[in-house]
Amino acid sequence: ALQHRTKIGVFERALSLNYGGGELRGLYDRHALSTGCQLFYGSWDLTLGLTWEQLDPHSGARTFDRLAASLGTGWKWERVSVGGGVLLDTVDDGDVGVVTTVGLRYDFSRGLSFNAGYINADTKGIDPNGRPLTATSLSGIRLSFAYGF
Repeated sequence: ALQHRTKIGVFERALSLNYGGGELRGLYDRHALSTGCQLFYGSWDLTLGLTWEQLDPHSGARTFDRLAASLGTGWKWERVSVGGGVLLDTVDDGDVGVVTTVGLRYDFSRGLSFNAGYINADTKGIDPNGRPLTATSLSGIRLSFAYGF
């Protein structure tokens, strides 16, 4: 992975480029290239990500591409952080999947936090050969306490 971070006036900018390979769920050989840009201004951040994947089924069926774009933002005020994001992805056949999230974090002290989030996902996830890829249809609220240092 390549990463670069710099300050431009009152903004900070972070850029990244990453290659990933290997297998996906034991069914596909995977090659992926992703890039991201993140802007920071005080306690606010904005993130944009783009990913291209080439998936080659082990069954010998034809190779296909999957594209994804994501946009997220977050803001921190004293002990409270809020954020949200959207992810769009598509496979060769043009089906578009959408995932949206919103979240809240409250920091108690020294790494202890309460986290609440909502997710809504609707992705078709059928590859061009008619096999399920990563189909998801869910929505719900997730609550947790976390401790990290």
